[in-house]
Amino acid sequence: MKKSLIIVGVLAAVGISLILWAMGAFNGEVRLRKRYETQFNIVETTHDTMWKTLSQQYKIQEKYRETFIEGLQAVAVGRAGGSVFKSSTESSAQLGLSDDIFRSLMNSIEGKRAELKRSQDTLSDIWREHSTYCMVYPRAILVGSKVLPKPKMITSTRTETAVQTGRDDNI
Repeated sequence: MKKSLIIVGVLAAVGISLILWAMGAFNGEVRLRKRYETQFNIVETTHDTMWKTLSQQYKIQEKYRETFIEGLQAVAVGRAGGSVFKSSTESSAQLGLSDDIFRSLMNSIEGKRAELKRSQDTLSDIWREHSTYCMVYPRAILVGSKVLPKPKMITSTRTETAVQTGRDDNI
């Protein structure tokens, strides 16, 4: 009788442990899935904020922006072999944009693009963590079918082409 109670107790403890482990595996997957889904919203708002900030920071109208870019390119071509930054500031002066405003705009561009990169890096890291979590045994038995698709990153056509072909000759 005593042996039977000990065996039943051990089996009950093992059963409860397995149930708690399974609940932990499912709950861990849910937490990672929600982080992944939420990070997409963060990437979207970061991208949206970046463009709104850059478009509205100095209330630069579309036509003025195009004229600025054309002027920048024209001056840069005329300064072959010269400093790109110097040609950019010369162009901005020719178009009536002060060096301080130009530098501030350039800092905003760099800062906002870095923020977008960080949010995409975080999304990629959450995806990696979730995939690893779901694929490692013995958890893979319970949640292996819940692996999320690899997230699509916001990138340029040039970068996509370079990744696909393995070449970037357009420097």
